[in-house]
Amino acid sequence: DYVTHIAQTTARNRSSMLQDVAAGRQTEVEWINGYLVRLGQQHGVPTPVNTLLYTLVKLKEASCHHTKY
Repeated sequence: DYVTHIAQTTARNRSSMLQDVAAGRQTEVEWINGYLVRLGQQHGVPTPVNTLLYTLVKLKEASCHHTKY
């Protein structure tokens, strides 16, 4: 089906965020997940998954300033 075709076609692609981390650059996580976390906080809506993703990517960004993977 179509979804399987797309998954197979793009299986070797690397997301822009992964490319940024690998190159030691700041990612767009602040503007994607960080925005959703802040918006949730403003409206009293928990965003545990976005908070976790945001935190993990920010930790990876910080560690990449010391070593690249």
